[in-house]
Amino acid sequence: MSRPLLGLIILTRESGRFDECKREFLRQQPENYQMELDKAFTRLMDGIAKNVTLKNKDNFTQNLSTFRKEVDIILRGGTVVSSSTDIPVTTSIGSEQEYTDNMTD
Repeated sequence: MSRPLLGLIILTRESGRFDECKREFLRQQPENYQMELDKAFTRLMDGIAKNVTLKNKDNFTQNLSTFRKEVDIILRGGTVVSSSTDIPVTTSIGSEQEYTDNMTD
């Protein structure tokens, strides 16, 4: 599912539609979650070029998996704390170890 999604994001980014959809999604979320969700969207596209090469698709697939987990944590009231090499997560629901264990799923 992630591979066709990359192509759609690339196409809709050019027209501004992706950013419009992102803003609309963020507006519908509780205000205290909006900044963290916006950062998660930014990380989703970190290191992603405007092409659909196999390497780029693989990178996007990894980013999307992380994005999905981050959004889940944020919407459950947790906090995502990122660094340049890893994304440790703290949440009031589960532990960092629980999240790290789930990263391999």
